[in-house]
Amino acid sequence: MFIIPIQDRVDWRKPPLLALALVLLNSIIYFWSVGYDAERYAVLERIDDAQLSQYEWPIYLDWLSEQDPALWLEVRGDGEQERLDVLQSAWFDREFDQQVHAHWQEEIPPPEWQALRSEMETARDQLSWIRWGFTPALPTVAGAIVSMFLHGDPWHLFGNMLFLLLFAVPLEKHWGAGRLLGLYLLAGLCGDALHWLASMNNYTPSIGASGAVSGLMGIYVATYGVRRIEFFYTLGFWFDSFRAPALMVFPVWLSYELLNTMLSDNNVNYLAHAGGMSGGLLLTLALNKISSRTAPDPLEQQGVEPVRQTAAVPAYLQRLHESLAFDQAAKECQVLLPTQPDNEALWHFYFSAADKCGIPALDKAMRDALALLNKPSPADVLVAALLEDYLSRGGDLSRLPPPFQLLEAEMHYRRRDTQKALERVMQLEKVWSHARLNKLQEQLMRR
Repeated sequence: MFIIPIQDRVDWRKPPLLALALVLLNSIIYFWSVGYDAERYAVLERIDDAQLSQYEWPIYLDWLSEQDPALWLEVRGDGEQERLDVLQSAWFDREFDQQVHAHWQEEIPPPEWQALRSEMETARDQLSWIRWGFTPALPTVAGAIVSMFLHGDPWHLFGNMLFLLLFAVPLEKHWGAGRLLGLYLLAGLCGDALHWLASMNNYTPSIGASGAVSGLMGIYVATYGVRRIEFFYTLGFWFDSFRAPALMVFPVWLSYELLNTMLSDNNVNYLAHAGGMSGGLLLTLALNKISSRTAPDPLEQQGVEPVRQTAAVPAYLQRLHESLAFDQAAKECQVLLPTQPDNEALWHFYFSAADKCGIPALDKAMRDALALLNKPSPADVLVAALLEDYLSRGGDLSRLPPPFQLLEAEMHYRRRDTQKALERVMQLEKVWSHARLNKLQEQLMRR
């Protein structure tokens, strides 16, 4: 089962450089680690496993009888090859190292045994996932950070990078590369921190971007809050989509990770996922709180009073907004605006409510503005402000039908912004033909 947002689109005019850089960096490190580890595995293959097994099998059985009695009963009567297969796995368990070295404190080992184990441990500990993975029993900040960029196999890498792009692309547009990178790394550290708290004596290294990518999911939820988002989901062989406030899916995501932590027996670190996701949510909520105190309101930057402080927006609309009835508030604006099209505060309120209803509603608000304000200045000044508001909320003019794009181009022409008008006309003429479009093109050519 998985649930992912599907409504966000990439604006390649402003490409998500951080998201693409993270994918590239993770991929480069993965393919480098494959070559790096190949040399270490080659050394391990040259070690006389059979001789090392003769020394360590009795110690392993004693250790296993305490660690996993059920497995001890299963393997104690195995033949030589089966024993070797079991021990080859145990040699990657650094907790078993402790048992061997404790035995050496009681009985001095033969030099051959010491030499074989030393060679094995040296080669093994140089493997990328052991050397730089995050090990709860041996925690380091460097290991916690570097482990976010290591992956075990191509599918591990592919899955993490796919989800990274799904969430990082819209978030980078909202937060910017610098702040998003900080949130991404801190969320990954939160995932490692929860993993460490739950298993401080665990010597198994943890690698992968999963904790940080899960952090992006928490960041996404905190960023979009009650805004209705289109989600795609699968449940077994069933799949469909639904619209819901972003916050609503967080309990589902988190419950999935926690349930798998308790019930799953694979090697996926679900607890780090839960820690990263929760950390991303809390960090972003804190950042939102700080930003709301220090940053000016975007409407104030456009010369418009905040929605809740302006008398130009009826009180009942403000109450609908405060009660999170954004759909109803947007519909009421559609009724009012034809009777007071010059009410700039009401237009911005409409855009705010539509934005929280999702991309289709935001696009409709822009279409309404272009249709109702299709006249020369001062309406053109208002349309220009609304275009800026629309684009700042993730709007994309290419999503609007051609007639509305033509209205935008005509507005730019009237404002003597010939360059923008010409760019829109050149894009439109590739997909649409209309007498007004031809007329505007002629006027632009004469200029």
